[in-house]
Amino acid sequence: MSLAIGNYASAFSKMNIWDLVSVSSGLYYLVPLILYIVTKQSKHIIVLLGLTGTVLSSEFIKRFIIGTRSTRPKGAYNCNMLCDDGNQSGKPGMPSSHSAVTAFFVFYYFRETDSLIIRCFLVLILGLVGLARYLKRCHTIYQIGAGIFYGLIVAEITRKLIEYIS
Repeated sequence: MSLAIGNYASAFSKMNIWDLVSVSSGLYYLVPLILYIVTKQSKHIIVLLGLTGTVLSSEFIKRFIIGTRSTRPKGAYNCNMLCDDGNQSGKPGMPSSHSAVTAFFVFYYFRETDSLIIRCFLVLILGLVGLARYLKRCHTIYQIGAGIFYGLIVAEITRKLIEYIS
């Protein structure tokens, strides 16, 4: 167990700032989980399922529907969730799953709060993740935009589902 933790710690210490921004998208899953534990509101479990569904469906679209018709740019490297999968140039890249899950998180929780500070922070997160994916050469602007649009759509579907169930 300690060896596995040591391997992850070693991997994180070798990351640059854009890798860390990209990896941070894995933290979104903690928010609805913590909110469910604190509030016991089932909508947070649905949001957790929405986040998971966004990633799984965008990966399916990327690999099996669009495939190599929209590949990652030349120089794409370490583009998976942990930024540890090596050369990704020429592999499927549309839509950006990082951008999709970030957009889902941002668009869903943006409408859940009236706090200007939280809303600004959410928009900043979306901008930073999109920028990180572009600067790391993991995606083109169009792939990032498609991911954001896809995340927005799934967030709205999730919101409507929660309203319908409530």
